[in-house]
Amino acid sequence: MRGRLPGQYRLLREVAGYAEAGSDGWCTLQFWCYLAAVFSADMAGALDASTVLRDAVADGGPSRALADGLVGRARELENMG
Repeated sequence: MRGRLPGQYRLLREVAGYAEAGSDGWCTLQFWCYLAAVFSADMAGALDASTVLRDAVADGGPSRALADGLVGRARELENMG
């Protein structure tokens, strides 16, 4: 399994387009898109995925998805300087 996640980045983004935005499945896919972008050294893509996730769940109050989105954004913004 090692090294396969970056190769699935494009497929994950495509599948996420079919899920209902904000649903649990969609949030999970966005998180995996974020991770795949990180492991593909695509900082802009990782920032985008974490931002989309944060924006979609921000009005729903505290949640795991919100925490994932915020942590992902913070990490990528730090990495980008």
